Amino acid sequence: MTNESGGAAVTAGGEAGRGSGPPSPGAKALILASDIINRVTEYTIAIMMGVMTIIIALQVFTRYVLSDSLTWTEEIGRYLMIWICFLGSAMALKYGEHISVTFIEERFPPRIRRGVRLAIALTVLAFFALATWVGLLMTLQVSDQQAPVTWISMAWAYSCIPVGCFFMMIHALAHLVQYRGSPVPTASAGERPL
Repeated sequence: MTNESGGAAVTAGGEAGRGSGPPSPGAKALILASDIINRVTEYTIAIMMGVMTIIIALQVFTRYVLSDSLTWTEEIGRYLMIWICFLGSAMALKYGEHISVTFIEERFPPRIRRGVRLAIALTVLAFFALATWVGLLMTLQVSDQQAPVTWISMAWAYSCIPVGCFFMMIHALAHLVQYRGSPVPTASAGERPL
């Protein structure tokens, strides 16, 4: 099965488009870890979205109905939104739903195209590894700082960077071993539950 861009589509089992031969035990473990991280991410995002919706509704109610806004709701809502963005980006990477520009890559013959895709995948993997490391250093740097209203450690807000980038790194690595340089599949509408 292919999607509109010609790549193999991801099905609920995630089997389409895999490279030839059975994956090694290490590759199986990595793919399983990616699947587990993604499932936990989906539930975490759902919970965070629900909490954020309640908090923002509470903020609107107290500001416009009671004319006395709660100060902490905006800050917590902001941090939840940032976490949702980083976790959602990891989930989008898992499903192959990030934007990509392929018109140059598609002009190459298939053998060169596979090498270009491998180079792109390795570059993306290196970026996520670097972003995870730098995000961890930033989180440690701000761990002594506190949010102005809620007084929670800013490490909680900044930790979404290393966590989200680490999850993206695991998903990118799983795609690399799972599809072995073939195009990373993208999901078509209705192909996976959300």
